Amino acid sequence: MTSRLRRLSLLILLPFVPLCMATGCDDEDKIVVESPEDPNDPPLIATFGPQAPSGVFTQVSHYPEGVPLYIVGGDPDGLSDLNLAALSVDTIQLDRFIARPDTSTDGCIHFSYTDTIPSAAILPTPLALPNIQFHAMERGEGGLFQSDPLGAYLGFPRFVDLSPTLDDWGGCSTSQAMVAGPYFANPPAVPIRKAVVITYVELEFRGVKVTLYDKVGATAVANYPDFRIVFTTPEELTALP
Repeated sequence: MTSRLRRLSLLILLPFVPLCMATGCDDEDKIVVESPEDPNDPPLIATFGPQAPSGVFTQVSHYPEGVPLYIVGGDPDGLSDLNLAALSVDTIQLDRFIARPDTSTDGCIHFSYTDTIPSAAILPTPLALPNIQFHAMERGEGGLFQSDPLGAYLGFPRFVDLSPTLDDWGGCSTSQAMVAGPYFANPPAVPIRKAVVITYVELEFRGVKVTLYDKVGATAVANYPDFRIVFTTPEELTALP
């Protein structure tokens, strides 16, 4: 009886021997858990600009257009993964401006470049202006993003709001040679109420950067060198000492 049981046990165990040899019955059973890699790759900025010649953008015009900033972004996950580009500026400063008075005698104002009003009487400079914390840039084709013009639409001083001696003006003018205005200047900036225009503005921008976001919030940053923007008219350019 005992020998018969042994033979039965061998018949039961023998089929498992090749299986143990193939799989290693002496090895410990292991469960390996692998953390999947982050499927998202951050965006990148291929180029950005424009770059200011010698740190200064100069626009000679009666109607300043400002300087739009741009970036060209990319993403290893495809351009469709790009979500938003935002411009921020830590410091905007009004360094200098020139105000020209009305010189007409016929009731319809006319501005010439033969006289000026002391700018400090209107607004002391340098003067810190409100910064730009977040400006969503407009997206163009591909990875192009562009801001509203800096210095004109973004960051240009609102002289009437900043100076207690200036009022809004409206009426007839025989000259459009201006960067900003016309305004009414009041005492003590001038002896008597007088119409004025701004013909020269110099602004300084520091801590300018653009942050590019993808759809999960990963970012790439472009830091611009500090620069100035000068707006002036053709007439003022030749009148400057």
